Amino acid sequence: MLEPVFATPIYTSDNFYQLTNEQLNYLKNLSTLKQKGNNFISAEKFILDNEAMEDFKNWCLLNVISFAKQLGISEKTSFYITQSWLNKNPPQSYHHTHMHPNSIFSCIYYVEGDECPTNFYRYDDSFGNYNFYEGSNVYTSKKVGVMNEVGRLLIFPSTLVHDVEINNSGKERITISFNTFIQGEMGDIKGSDHLIIK
Repeated sequence: MLEPVFATPIYTSDNFYQLTNEQLNYLKNLSTLKQKGNNFISAEKFILDNEAMEDFKNWCLLNVISFAKQLGISEKTSFYITQSWLNKNPPQSYHHTHMHPNSIFSCIYYVEGDECPTNFYRYDDSFGNYNFYEGSNVYTSKKVGVMNEVGRLLIFPSTLVHDVEINNSGKERITISFNTFIQGEMGDIKGSDHLIIK
């Protein structure tokens, strides 16, 4: 019997959040900057600090806390949102392959768009760099796509490399992304790894 060990956790919210008209209007009026994949990112990098987004931000934090709890992270450690921004992928644009430094968990909320998944990549291989597999599965996959669903939040370790392929639909793909960090107490004084982050 095979068992996947050292699995990488990816969280999808059990519930959906429907943005209000006020929130959608705020997002719609954000100025954006063009990126190398012909996609766009908001010039404002703290969009969840806007008063209109307060309820949504609280919902996001509740999901981050739920993810942390399921992972067994100590309740002495709490999470907060650092930067947050809007992404727009018009038809035929893509989002380059990247990861998120200086963050613990990164998150994507799907505002609108047809099927155009977020792809995650693995660069290590338990059996070396050999191409002797037929097809791929949970043990051998180098790339896994998580489909976007409007209103759902996706949370993943910030070290995971990811991208968005070319948007082949006729509709703009819009997402909100944000990073998180921790504060509080961790480790053990007796184990010489005690740390308090304020």
